[in-house]
Amino acid sequence: MGRKSGSFGLVLLVVVMAVVLLLVARNWQTAAPRLSETMRARPETARAPTRDADATGDAGDLPRALPGVGEMKRATDRHADQVQEALAEAR
Repeated sequence: MGRKSGSFGLVLLVVVMAVVLLLVARNWQTAAPRLSETMRARPETARAPTRDADATGDAGDLPRALPGVGEMKRATDRHADQVQEALAEAR
């Protein structure tokens, strides 16, 4: 038959959770003033640019294919042929 857990495990769990919560709260109190100071010190103009401010064109303006793709494919095909020849010679 299986053992039933006693109340000791539950009490231990609650104590561990309380200690972790206490440590997190203490850490938060230490970091919160520095974070708020950092947010206040940041000038209003330092905000991240919006899409409208830095957009140079639409996605429709992007090229359909990368330049040189055909040459890369030919080079890859040549290399694949060389590998196949080398494998055939090794057999």
